[in-house]
Amino acid sequence: MNELTELGKKHGTDKAGPQHNYTEAVYYPLLKGMKHQNINLLELGVGDTGASVKMWREFFPNANIILFDPFFIIHEAVTVTAKELEELGVIVHKGNQLSREDLLKMALSENEKFDVIIDDASHLSDGMQISLATLFPYLKDGGLYIIEDLSTARSRDSRLDDVNAWLNGPDVELAQDKKLYHRQEAHVLDSLAAFRTSQAWTTELLSDEEKKYLAENILDYKVFRDYNGQENLVVIKKKKEIK
Repeated sequence: MNELTELGKKHGTDKAGPQHNYTEAVYYPLLKGMKHQNINLLELGVGDTGASVKMWREFFPNANIILFDPFFIIHEAVTVTAKELEELGVIVHKGNQLSREDLLKMALSENEKFDVIIDDASHLSDGMQISLATLFPYLKDGGLYIIEDLSTARSRDSRLDDVNAWLNGPDVELAQDKKLYHRQEAHVLDSLAAFRTSQAWTTELLSDEEKKYLAENILDYKVFRDYNGQENLVVIKKKKEIK
């Protein structure tokens, strides 16, 4: 067990859990060389307790750890607060990953681009695609964009009516005019597969400009399977500008 997995288990993140095994198979081999660097790491999605950003905060002592989440879920299992994380040294931005405006406001408020971006938010294809398209320009050259829970997205994409009905339920504290509902969108892995064969980006919701930027700036990607054999995480690497 590596030190990142130990921290993950300490804080209770499923990234170090028996189903995903992300810290052992993906994150530690990928990020251990950055451990003492002054990097900018952004994670989308706080979860119930903020476990993964707490793990990142402890593993990267010199990094800026940035969190983006709407903080609108009201449930007894959700105990984390923005104040708690800020007191630990996490930079917190409240916003919805379906909102380009929220994402841009967050990205532009940071002094530097991101070295690593991790999407562990809604686990739905529209949120994944909108966040990727909006934030990829704010990823440093050669940076890593990581999307988790891809198999969950395939399942949730097939029942959007249920997901959107949940947004109107008692677990969500948000004014009706502030709610953004999920829409059908191509799965990220399907878009990446099309990109690899045709250098084109397939999508229902992204603009031509956004699709063009992704197609021109993605260097390569690698998909990882979890313990259940599901394709559940992808690491997308951004090209370095040729000078």
